[in-house]
Amino acid sequence: MPSETPLERTARACRGTFLWLIVFSAGINVLMLTAPLYMLQVFDRVLASRSSETLLVLTLIAGVALLTLAALDGVRSFLVIHMSRWIDHSMGGVVLDASLKNATGNNGDRTAQGLRDLATLRSYVTGGSIFALLDTPFSPLFVAVVFLLSPALGWLAVIGALVLIALAWANELCTRTLLAQGSDAHIAAMSAAEASIRNADSVEAMGMRSAIGARWRCV
Repeated sequence: MPSETPLERTARACRGTFLWLIVFSAGINVLMLTAPLYMLQVFDRVLASRSSETLLVLTLIAGVALLTLAALDGVRSFLVIHMSRWIDHSMGGVVLDASLKNATGNNGDRTAQGLRDLATLRSYVTGGSIFALLDTPFSPLFVAVVFLLSPALGWLAVIGALVLIALAWANELCTRTLLAQGSDAHIAAMSAAEASIRNADSVEAMGMRSAIGARWRCV
């Protein structure tokens, strides 16, 4: 049986945190319905009955729900930041050791690209994209609420969602190859720049600084 890689161990250790993130995301998405439901109740009950007591109770319920929403969002953000720091702490030494091993090996890969990739992963985990990924599975909840209000609006929401999915898929197909080529070119350019900086004295002595700078501007 093959041994578990450090990346697989880190992903397995983060599984429990991801489950809690999903739970908090479910609560957040349910509480996101507070504002529209509050306005519906105000128009349906308060304006018809002109009851100040009903308005007060609805406002208190909505206020508690919004405070709970803010608390859950804060806890979710804290978990994401803590997880990104733990990933960096857990994987940083391993990635650095692998980079040093590659630098002293036969391939002579003397770059810190692994650490840059780790920083990119940490930036993604702490960015807004991870929240969008966690919230996406709960989109049918909002579509169902729209269907309850109006079937026509519900079908319009479904059509709009399908159009957005199709556009995202087409964008992925059209840009996947170009993005991969651009990423490879950027990595190669950064590796060349790091090599030039490490050998700055030799580059200056041979009068190649201007040529290297011109080549970098053409990348």
